[in-house]
Amino acid sequence: MKIEKLERTTVHVEGWLRERFGDHYAQISTDTSMKLKSAIKDVCRVMRGEVTREIHQLCSRLPDPPQGISDHDFVHGYEANEEHVPGILESDATLQEFVRQYPKEWEVVVKCLGLVRQKSRHACAYVICAEPVTNFIPTQMIGGVECTAYTASAKDNSIEAAGGLKMDFLVVNALNDIAMTVKLIQQRYGKGRGQSGNGYQGGDEFLGHDFKLNDKRVPGLRVVPHKGGSLYDIWDLPEDQGVFREICEQHTETVFQFNTPGCKKWLKYFDYEKEGRPGHKALDSIEALAAFTALDRPGPLDAFVGERGNAHNMLVEYSLRARGEESTGNLLVLDQMLPETYGVIVYQEQLQRVFQQIAETDGIVANSFRDHVAKKKMAEVIKDRDIFMPKAKLKLGDEVAEQLWGQLYTFGQYGFNLAHATCYVIIGYACAWLKHHYPLEWWCAVLRNADRKEINEKFWEYCGHLVDLPDIKHSGDQFEIQGDRIRAPLSLLQGIGPAAHQEICEERPFQDIDDFCQKIEARKVRLGEPCINRTVKKKKDRKTGEVTEIVTESPGVKKARSAITKGTMATLIVSGAADGLFPADAALLDKLSLYLTAHAKAQGLVRKDGSVKADPVPEKFLSINQYGRFQMRKKMLPGWSGSLLPIFLDMRVPGVVKDGKKWSYKNKFPFVTAKTIEYLNAMPILPKKQTVAMAAYVVSDRRFSYQDGSKTAAELVLDVAGRQIKFVKWPEKNGKLPALFKDCTDLTGALVLVTITKWQVGRDPTVELLEVVQVPLVEKTEEQSP
Repeated sequence: MKIEKLERTTVHVEGWLRERFGDHYAQISTDTSMKLKSAIKDVCRVMRGEVTREIHQLCSRLPDPPQGISDHDFVHGYEANEEHVPGILESDATLQEFVRQYPKEWEVVVKCLGLVRQKSRHACAYVICAEPVTNFIPTQMIGGVECTAYTASAKDNSIEAAGGLKMDFLVVNALNDIAMTVKLIQQRYGKGRGQSGNGYQGGDEFLGHDFKLNDKRVPGLRVVPHKGGSLYDIWDLPEDQGVFREICEQHTETVFQFNTPGCKKWLKYFDYEKEGRPGHKALDSIEALAAFTALDRPGPLDAFVGERGNAHNMLVEYSLRARGEESTGNLLVLDQMLPETYGVIVYQEQLQRVFQQIAETDGIVANSFRDHVAKKKMAEVIKDRDIFMPKAKLKLGDEVAEQLWGQLYTFGQYGFNLAHATCYVIIGYACAWLKHHYPLEWWCAVLRNADRKEINEKFWEYCGHLVDLPDIKHSGDQFEIQGDRIRAPLSLLQGIGPAAHQEICEERPFQDIDDFCQKIEARKVRLGEPCINRTVKKKKDRKTGEVTEIVTESPGVKKARSAITKGTMATLIVSGAADGLFPADAALLDKLSLYLTAHAKAQGLVRKDGSVKADPVPEKFLSINQYGRFQMRKKMLPGWSGSLLPIFLDMRVPGVVKDGKKWSYKNKFPFVTAKTIEYLNAMPILPKKQTVAMAAYVVSDRRFSYQDGSKTAAELVLDVAGRQIKFVKWPEKNGKLPALFKDCTDLTGALVLVTITKWQVGRDPTVELLEVVQVPLVEKTEEQSP
């Protein structure tokens, strides 16, 4: 293997355009038009003063228009493929109901459809020019960013018409996770491995080197030293059925393109073994993943095939064909021409190929057809049909030719680019491969690149079992791999600021609480400012009784302030992050007392008899029990996944009974986890009303009114052993919430017992009974500096 040292420079993506092009570039604006649902809400807000709950529910039941169809055409009807497609105004009962109940509002809604609602910034489009943008394109401030007043829509394309060059810069945050993971893998497995099978001498640094892998020159920052001695290019990884299996089984959290709830919904259609290929799921190659990605878009998901009552979208159709099951709308000619996608037109390149081969045209004409269909240039599409149909009818017959043309026209409106789909999938596959083979490195990278909110609300439930909680002895300034675990930093704790975190990291290691306090106090002296200490002593003359003052001045130090306050230490002690500084069997109050004593001793507050002038333990900690400690730990570390059931049993909470192997609430309902609620929601059939019980921590409590303020409900986010679920507690028959909601105006932070009822398929489960076991903690008093 040839290794060449190169001089490489790192360019930060942020600000690169500004550094490179200065005022010769600008972000492009886009016009947000009024859609059916937003128009209804806006009109009701203006004409009726509010958007009522009924209006919100009505809008949620309205269908979305297919990709490429304007809301005006979707409502009133339009022409497609020489046929009239009726609008939903003729068929949708929900919209007809709105028109009947709100005729005046509807008159205004119709006039609003398609109007520009507001200006916004395009997600990725920029204009780059040979001269300052403002010389020939007007600009305006949008969200604090200077953007072009012109747009780059397909209809007018004002930017390029004015002479600007439009460029799309897609930001893929997953690249940061991949880069960090590769770096961690190189650090763990790339050194001291000796001579590997491909000639690479382990121990050399990867950065600044190039590698020759599979006859390709690969920069070191992309090289993954795999277990067993192999080296892989992160963008040319081997296909691994274990990775494809995890994707099909919907274990795709943090995997680019496959981590959304919508994507997981469709992946389940591919979660089965392929016939004759043991261990292979329906998506078992990069090509199959690319097809899935291309079909998991609004266009294919809105294009239905099959008879009414048994219709399904094109992604489901693709899964049926991949499984070898009975499918709909197969055309033999497409099965023969497109075997790689089971006869389904997935990509723009396939659309062009079919048109070109059937119509016997050249590539330019076929590409023009693709462009005409995609941009709905109907006059040109009619001409393209005249080119296509004569040859198609001659080869396939009239009926098949018409069916084929219909599919070409329909699929052409959402056809994805093969290169685009493949590039996206290669990134997604790299995420899944790293997550599968190097879970520690992958999750460490993801957590490093995430903020505290993302960690607690999105990631902890998936990786918490791999992470050790912050520890004052072992935590660094970021997530780190220690042995076969990930160690969380102290900054993950709520109430530990960056200054305190840095101070602890700089003064480590600590032996015990006395060593900790002495080092923090020594730091205050070391960073203090010189000063003059002045002492005054009074001396009385025995003969005359005259008193004189003797002033002594000596050099001293004015101590610097420390970020480690008493409040900070309380956070560390209660959360368990300071446990390593105390005896293993010390109780919470003992730890607080030992800290206050060590703190006073480090400050020199020792009496002549050797006793220490320590402050007493704050009163708020004296009566703390397991409930309180759970609440304090949860407040400081929201992602922590402790279970309340053992605590409730320990504390003998009324209503929690142990009956054989079953937990019960009031001897009636089984206790369940958050996972059970997910199963209930996913059940296609619900034979009867299902009620279960849960022990939960209230993450948030939002009260809202509806029906012109006559009724009040509460939206609760409940944490059950680290997993968060949202429920609604609806009012009683009198329109009011139960009395406990009035007694406790905000349940956030409370420990509760609840029963959850699932009434029927398609409806969200709701909270029925709710008992507060422990009210929220009282807000902490102001922290005092040691």
